[in-house]
Amino acid sequence: MSLIFATQLTAIATAALAVFAIVTAIYAVRDFRKQSKEVSHQAEMLEVQSGQLEEQRKINALQEKDLQASLKEREHLRRITEREQADAVNFHWWPASQIMITRQVQSVTGTAQLSVLVADNASRRRIVNVACRIEPSAGAGLTLAADETGQLSDSAVASFRAILNKPVRGSAVLLIRPGSRYGFLIGFDLESRPDARLAARFTDDAGLHWQIDQDLHLQMLDNRSDW
Repeated sequence: MSLIFATQLTAIATAALAVFAIVTAIYAVRDFRKQSKEVSHQAEMLEVQSGQLEEQRKINALQEKDLQASLKEREHLRRITEREQADAVNFHWWPASQIMITRQVQSVTGTAQLSVLVADNASRRRIVNVACRIEPSAGAGLTLAADETGQLSDSAVASFRAILNKPVRGSAVLLIRPGSRYGFLIGFDLESRPDARLAARFTDDAGLHWQIDQDLHLQMLDNRSDW
């Protein structure tokens, strides 16, 4: 092989390598640009998805807020519904000077130390197991139950004189019908003891237990195991 031929062959090989390198570089640049575009597109997609996730998070937060408000409103309505009958039960007392009894009281001697607690069922449904108590001194732990009970006539309320019809011995009334009033006779002078605390307990027609005091504060009870 002559030197000239070898030189030409080397030049051709070098040129071929150069062309190959150029072609490779061109394809590499094209691939890089393509990958750059794909990466840029993916970044845009991620940004869009991130925005969508943020919007969804805001929507979820609003839905959760609405749900909490709805649950709170439902709970409020449930409590109103639960209290509807009990709210129509009234509780007060009459002193001895306003008592007229259709027969002699068996359990209490005289009326000077006698008061009548009144439970008035103004609701449209019955209440059951109605009982009243007097706590002579707040916090003392001593309570006085009724000696006798009896139904009060409507005229008693109109004239503000308690007419107790045929009182019977016992501290509780098993059932008070709608529109009926019952008196609970207790041997205690409330007129001279304004610090005494009064309370009545009853169970409504739905089986819920309640306590109401002389200030007409109404409280739901878990049970009535004590009285």
